[in-house]
Amino acid sequence: MKTRVKLSFHLILTLAAMLTMTQTAWAVDVTWYMNSGHGTTCNKSDHQAEFSSDGQTMLFTWTDTEMLFNYGPDGEQFMFMDVLSNNLSVTFPYLEGTVTAVELKKLSFNDAGMKFSVGNGSQNLTNGNSAYCTSEDGGGTQDVTFTGSVNVDANHPLRFTFSVNGTAPEYNRFFGFWDNGSYIKVTYTPAAATDNGHSFNITTSGNVLTAACTNDEQSHQCITNHQAKLTLVANDGMAHPFFKVSASLDPTLGEFNNTTGLGATCDVEYAPQGSSNWTTTAPNTEGNYTARATVAIGGTNYVLTKNFSVIAGYNITNNTPQQLSVNKTGAMAGENVTVTFTPKMGESLTTLTVTGDNTSLSLTNGITDNHDNTYTFAMPNENVTLGGTFTFPMNPDNITQDGDTYTIKNADGWDYFCQRIQYDANLDGFSGKTVELAANISVTTMAGIVHPFKGTFDGKGKTLTFNRTADAMYTAPFQNTNNATICNLHATGQIEGGTNSYIGGLVGSANGNLTIRDCHVSTQISTTFDSNTLSANVGIGGFVGLLSSQYNQCHITGCVFDGLIYNPNTWNQTYGCGGFIGAMSQYGYAILEDCLFIEGQYDNNGGKHELLWGNENDMNSTFLRRTNNQGAGTLTNCFFVATHFLKQGSPAVESTTAPTNFAHFGNPTDHRFLKVYGHTMVFGGKYYTPPYGDLVEHYDYSGVKSYIIEYDDAPLGIPDIASPLWTESLRYNRSFTAGKPVTIMLPFNFTRNRITLAGSNENPSGKFYEFKGIEENQDHKWVAVMIEAGVTLSNEVVETTLKANTPYLYVPGESTEHLAMYVSGGINIFTEGNEGGNKVTPYDGTADFAWNKWNFKGTYQPRYWSETENPEEIGKVYGFAGVEKVVDERLVQAGEFVRAKSGAKIRPTSCYLMWTGSEPSNARALTRSAAATEEELPQSITVKLVGANGETTAIGTLDTKTGEVTFDSEAWYTLDGIRLSGKPSTKGIYINNGKKVVIK
Repeated sequence: MKTRVKLSFHLILTLAAMLTMTQTAWAVDVTWYMNSGHGTTCNKSDHQAEFSSDGQTMLFTWTDTEMLFNYGPDGEQFMFMDVLSNNLSVTFPYLEGTVTAVELKKLSFNDAGMKFSVGNGSQNLTNGNSAYCTSEDGGGTQDVTFTGSVNVDANHPLRFTFSVNGTAPEYNRFFGFWDNGSYIKVTYTPAAATDNGHSFNITTSGNVLTAACTNDEQSHQCITNHQAKLTLVANDGMAHPFFKVSASLDPTLGEFNNTTGLGATCDVEYAPQGSSNWTTTAPNTEGNYTARATVAIGGTNYVLTKNFSVIAGYNITNNTPQQLSVNKTGAMAGENVTVTFTPKMGESLTTLTVTGDNTSLSLTNGITDNHDNTYTFAMPNENVTLGGTFTFPMNPDNITQDGDTYTIKNADGWDYFCQRIQYDANLDGFSGKTVELAANISVTTMAGIVHPFKGTFDGKGKTLTFNRTADAMYTAPFQNTNNATICNLHATGQIEGGTNSYIGGLVGSANGNLTIRDCHVSTQISTTFDSNTLSANVGIGGFVGLLSSQYNQCHITGCVFDGLIYNPNTWNQTYGCGGFIGAMSQYGYAILEDCLFIEGQYDNNGGKHELLWGNENDMNSTFLRRTNNQGAGTLTNCFFVATHFLKQGSPAVESTTAPTNFAHFGNPTDHRFLKVYGHTMVFGGKYYTPPYGDLVEHYDYSGVKSYIIEYDDAPLGIPDIASPLWTESLRYNRSFTAGKPVTIMLPFNFTRNRITLAGSNENPSGKFYEFKGIEENQDHKWVAVMIEAGVTLSNEVVETTLKANTPYLYVPGESTEHLAMYVSGGINIFTEGNEGGNKVTPYDGTADFAWNKWNFKGTYQPRYWSETENPEEIGKVYGFAGVEKVVDERLVQAGEFVRAKSGAKIRPTSCYLMWTGSEPSNARALTRSAAATEEELPQSITVKLVGANGETTAIGTLDTKTGEVTFDSEAWYTLDGIRLSGKPSTKGIYINNGKKVVIK
């Protein structure tokens, strides 16, 4: 029996030991819900917040009194502001054991530039393959889980350690939990507990709970005086629209439990004094309140209460937070406020002010200088603003100032410029100032890190070499801009982007309007983003990473990008880049003009793998990358040169040889690095022209293809196009003046109802006329006959197809900047058989024009007449002036008919008359030779416009010397073109001032 009892006793001991071991090895989850109403209590004092759950404590501490921001109509959610500058610390002081996981649900950790680790000070858990959780832009939430094994105790508590991730602004950075259901959960295996031998008698009185130990043995190691107290502290506080006046426990609940081992939990509630409407939300409006703490110990609830008041207080707005900090953001009237001055770059404090509607404090009036860079004032009874001015040292060897103009002389001067943007709030990012670059420099520092650059930066043609390994988003020489202008700058260097978003060769993030003009960027930017990355999160741009402002514009004019955007790991796998702008916010708008994109030279074997440039939304764009179809823009005279098909702007051909007609182009638009002659660009000693000359293939910002026929002073001509080019839309860029005749020849068939005027859907009312010849009337006057294109001798209005490659005279009914065409079934463009750009309507042999020896010729090539170019045609050629000019001291307007002289020219898609015959036998004596002289031709030729129905609609005269076609209000003509001496008295139909008139 004894043996049996002994065996049972050993068995019991063994089972108890096994049970103890098993219990010790069990993992425990402790969850702190980060919005009220889920069993987690928050007790907040000036510089700490203690969150309690399941008898365990999570402690947040910081340096700014008002760092904790309580938010949420459905219960408080907690957001900690200015994480880095306020030295936020998160610890779990009473956890003891082995932590294997920490989960953060619906964490809001932003903006970018921060990170935190989870560990015990010497060992860390891991977040996937990283030891950190990094902050993000955009204000969203993330779910994070750290795993591993870390031993923690009172001397090595579990903690979150916050630090800078690259370059982080000092202010407006958050760590918190916005959404319901957010929490922090710690999984750990508790260390074996020891019996402290205490038993307590618990009593309460008002706001104090006393736990008195009942073990009075002298050998018992007990707490001080054999008792522990827990006090509910509820001090009067200041009313504030955002910050609550909360009660707290002293000591903290965790410290009380650590001392007593009682495992107490506590809920704190608030109600107006005398009311039973209790809530866990602390008050923030004026009034008298009661705080109630319900402390649960061993199944018994103990209630502590304390009355307090929320009193009217006043806010302090700090206008210079970089150098000046205050120990509180608000205070009650008469309360002392301390200001601390911290120099950033050797500056001295010049003035310090506290101002309000009725307050004006200064260093000589109401602000006390404590002579240790701290200053004290008594809070006035109103809201006030803290301000200060500073004197910054300036080394004239590095940078100089002349009024509102600063001149950077070297790299140290650039660094000083960057620091002044960051630390001199009164300078306001150089707003209204101009910064000039006096030398080529090489730098690594970014301008506009905290405060954006707001001024004008004039590179003066110098080179800024910027080399940097990206450690944050928006890496660029100018990280942030706001209403800035950058001009005359060559930017180059190397940016190793890694997986950082929105990197730019010039600007990282552009807020407000941004103007970039006459700049050249040849920076090489690498990115390791691959096709698994959402393209909206990439945003690498040759000039700008992110156009981030809605409803604002980015103007880029006269700029060139010939750098390189590449992936060092794999080819054709990075999407979401733009040759000029990498990403655009919703409603952002980019206006690009006279810009050139030259795809850089990849070296796949050297680790510079090419991107796949294409027109799909998730790939890469030539000029501006639209993020999820956000943003829009215009591209005017913008060209790209690349080995791949690109989607925006117009393709160009690179050549070391100038275009054939380059000598006639005149002066260019000089963009410093780039010279533009119409639609010909000259850069780096090379010439860039469209493949089809004046017929320019164009893609708009969304990749829609069209063609533009350019009509300007730097014509390239249109080459022979035997295989038709198809398009649904086309624009003829030529100005028209109402009532002024012009000649026109186009390389496609069209009808007038397919043409619209610039900026409208209206069809033009102008008429097209075919040349029939020049006849001689009864008075032996020459008459140029133009017949309206249509159904001959028909009174019906019939829409006639106008033939491709056929010369016409066009009399506009309206003034317009261009004509546009859109045909649902498409337009086929071709010039086959145009005889090298000279299409002729020849003498047709009809009886009416038996002696006519004139040709009406259209051209797709520019033609010039001089002693060396087509000299045999001088004196025989008549054309309509394309631009206003002075001929023999007489002003000739656009659209007038001009006789060619030496130095004359005609543009492509225009037409001209040319004499080809000799003296007619029944005409007045004229001597014709290969080079007819001005005197041998008639002074004027009558022009008769005949409608499609055969009726004469207008008669005017052509001055062969000035080329002007006029419809004289005093001149009267018969329908066959005979000019009368005055207004006729005989009944009939006549022509006056270009119109048909009936005399009764």
